[in-house]
Amino acid sequence: MANKKNNKGNVKIAQNNNNGGDNGVNSAVEAAAMLTTTGGSSMDRNHQVDLLKMAHERFFLDENAAEHTGFPQGTIDKLNHINALGIAVCVCNEVKYGTSDFAVVIRKSALPELTEALKEIGVSFDNTKLLPSKDDAEAVEVTAEAVKVSEETSKKLEEDAKARAATAGKVFDPTKIKDEEELKKALSGFLAMNRDSKLMDSVMQCVNFYKAYRSIEAKRAIESAEKTLKETKDKEYKANAEKALASAKNDLERIKNMSFNDVFREVVNLTGRVGTLVYGIGAHLFNVTATSGSPVSAFCELRDHATDKNTGVCKYTDNQIADVVKSLVIIGADEVRSSGMTLLEKENNLPEKERIPSHIETANKNIAFADKATAAVLAAPGSFVESLKQNFLDGNNFAKKTVISIKRAYYRDVAPEMMAKVKPDSMLDNATQYAGIISNLFRNPSDPLVGYAKENIIDLAFKTDEEIKAEEEAVAKAAKEAADKKAAEDKKKAAKGKAKAQVKK
Repeated sequence: MANKKNNKGNVKIAQNNNNGGDNGVNSAVEAAAMLTTTGGSSMDRNHQVDLLKMAHERFFLDENAAEHTGFPQGTIDKLNHINALGIAVCVCNEVKYGTSDFAVVIRKSALPELTEALKEIGVSFDNTKLLPSKDDAEAVEVTAEAVKVSEETSKKLEEDAKARAATAGKVFDPTKIKDEEELKKALSGFLAMNRDSKLMDSVMQCVNFYKAYRSIEAKRAIESAEKTLKETKDKEYKANAEKALASAKNDLERIKNMSFNDVFREVVNLTGRVGTLVYGIGAHLFNVTATSGSPVSAFCELRDHATDKNTGVCKYTDNQIADVVKSLVIIGADEVRSSGMTLLEKENNLPEKERIPSHIETANKNIAFADKATAAVLAAPGSFVESLKQNFLDGNNFAKKTVISIKRAYYRDVAPEMMAKVKPDSMLDNATQYAGIISNLFRNPSDPLVGYAKENIIDLAFKTDEEIKAEEEAVAKAAKEAADKKAAEDKKKAAKGKAKAQVKK
């Protein structure tokens, strides 16, 4: 956005590869040496322009995406959900902290997607206050008056604003963090930057920074204990120092071997639910995974979101993206499961005759939904991959969305007009390979799905002009035959109706 020019909100050091060979302290420290945060509770005029530009790019410039893929526009719009969430949070911040003359223009066909995104973060539209666009009959103008922010979301936005304000313009170095409170402040500020950074940047930098700080903390404890052992002759002091040294070495080893999910869980436990956009996107990835029973679409959506739109390059590895998806889905699942268990416990504590069956049913459904998502990111099912092509051909909605998400994640360099010429089998076979490769990122390395590898992905095959012409002629012929058949049937029905009328006379 506009402030990219001065690099506000960006990390000053190269990104960490959390899957590096050593998985150790040095890589974590090196990669997360500093975090720089920005504050501010509302958008200035430049940022309002940025928001309008973002909405235009996401909801207007891609209005022909249906033609590019062969699917209904509604299906295409669904795949812009992460971007819709980003815009939704920007809108909410502006409604809460901005000016009364704020307005953003949205294409009517994209309005349901934005409405759903707002709903996921506890916000709704007052449709009676949506204004028709003065410049476009197919668009509406969303003003501050049309947006209703729930009390809970309002509190979360306030927490985000406080976190940003507390760290505005500060540079945090893990070697200089004084205590847990300062660590919490740094991480909260970065997670709360709903406007200037992407999800992957926020989560990866928080994980790297936290791991770096804990590693430095453990190393300092080791150095202190070793110094005591070297300098003191007191037996009691030596004994305590030996215990401290062993404990610090265990801590350092634990930190080295912590999974990405374990580290991020500790970050969340420390910061709480700061970062409306982070957890809004997390809830979306959870819903996508639980609904489809596979993490493939969620992975592709996040990869697409993390890809530079100008260069087409994603600076994160597939393993890193999978780590973030897994962490956010598990956190989302745990929350839904906990709510379900609480509701179930509440009902079971009542006398049997006072229990409400619908409440119990809802609780059990939510628990099962959460379990399905957790199972999918811990052991992605092979059945989803194996049946992807056939399910797509049969018109299965999940399969369609998955193939489209794979196209967006891995084929953004293919021009729309060329994508329309791709032979279906060519795309579907490659999509199946990608689905298998992605699924293996969410399975135990000792138990991979066999037969899926990047080497198996071939160049897309394109239809010739002659083949396209033949297809068009076949479609036209089939349409004419169907129309002729219907006309003949209508004529026959009309004749029968006329004959019956004559008999009655």
